Amino acid sequence: MLVIKFAHIEVPLITGQWVTVNVFDATATDGEQAKLLAHLVEAATLQTGLQSELSALGYLKDGEPEFFGEENLVKYLQKHGVPEWTHRIEV
Repeated sequence: MLVIKFAHIEVPLITGQWVTVNVFDATATDGEQAKLLAHLVEAATLQTGLQSELSALGYLKDGEPEFFGEENLVKYLQKHGVPEWTHRIEV
């Protein structure tokens, strides 16, 4: 079992709309980012009951923050970063 930290927060997107998001502190070692993200979204919903409109992975690549997920959320995270992790799940 791995413990994955994530932030469950509300953020304003470029469009001005506020949405509830999950940002997971994880990356796929096999390059299957979309598959990992879907798995973590499901695990977070089952383990915490928290629902989100958008989700992303946040991780370091060559010491720099990288994000994978919905384009507008990734743009927001690239500009603002991720606030403190708020929850943990086991996968």
